[in-house]
Amino acid sequence: MGENISIVIATPAARALAARRNIDLRGLMGSGEFGSVTKADVQLIPLQNDTGIRAESEFMKMLRAFIEDPDKLFNN
Repeated sequence: MGENISIVIATPAARALAARRNIDLRGLMGSGEFGSVTKADVQLIPLQNDTGIRAESEFMKMLRAFIEDPDKLFNN
């Protein structure tokens, strides 16, 4: 109980490439139909290191900040 479940809509090619590159697709807004992540989207993510990266859109960063502290977003 209390698990965060994240559903990612992605093409099989995007999932395969992300797995090979150790990229977490959660939080990434894709360019495909209904925001699905495509292989081209994954190819745009820069490789940083072998430990993997979390691809997160600017919108998701703002949403996360708002959820954590709504007043901070509007008091700046």
